Amino acid sequence: MSTYKLTYFNGGGRGETTRLIFHVAGQAFVDNRVEFSEWPEIKPSELASQSIEIIIGNNQSSQRGFS
Repeated sequence: MSTYKLTYFNGGGRGETTRLIFHVAGQAFVDNRVEFSEWPEIKPSELASQSIEIIIGNNQSSQRGFS
């Protein structure tokens, strides 16, 4: 069974829609919320320096697609 982890800003936007989809589907996931003040420190480690990231099992995806 795959595990899911969502990394996005602590607030609305695209990440909130993804969170709602997980909740409606009853799918457990790790909700990694990032504060805007933390973003400059975290950005270099994110896939393609994108602000939204989903990890499904061993596959990592950003706004640009899976790696």
